[in-house]
Amino acid sequence: MQIRKPIFVCFLLRAGLALLCLGLSFSPLESDASEQKLERVKIAFVYKFLSLVEWDGGADHTSSSDLVIGVAGDKHFISRFSVLRDKFIRSRKVSIKSVTPRNSATEPINVLYVKNPRHRHIDRLHAGVGDTPVLTITEGGKDQLQSYMIVIYEHEGYVRFDINNTLARSKGIKLNAKLLELAGRVI
Repeated sequence: MQIRKPIFVCFLLRAGLALLCLGLSFSPLESDASEQKLERVKIAFVYKFLSLVEWDGGADHTSSSDLVIGVAGDKHFISRFSVLRDKFIRSRKVSIKSVTPRNSATEPINVLYVKNPRHRHIDRLHAGVGDTPVLTITEGGKDQLQSYMIVIYEHEGYVRFDINNTLARSKGIKLNAKLLELAGRVI
């Protein structure tokens, strides 16, 4: 004698299996959303950093009164920085510019944010900044701390940052004691 399962139970099993397969197929989207959230957190860190930084020679060392963030990275990442556009830091309007090796020497910036510090043209970006007081920030590992003033990284699910205060001071940038206290490592 065969035992027949009720039609409703079969329907629930099939629907559950279909939902499970559908959920698994969306997991890359969740990962992408998580990456976007992580990028937004890093951008929020940058915004907060700017309120804790002083440039020698007064707050305005460029020809404009804007606080200019030069972003080197892909177009999608640069567009995420648009949330900072037209915000104010100590009465200076924040503006965002895309920075490439070609225009890094010609357009004055206050901050250089590099998404990928291992990019093949990174040396030209640094050369374009020269000895001007530009706060340099990147993402990556602690090995980047020799070339950048602030390195943002993810550690155990949290966003952290390290600071090269020696480099910042040599370029005429004073980092607030609160910022130094919050850093994971300061050299």
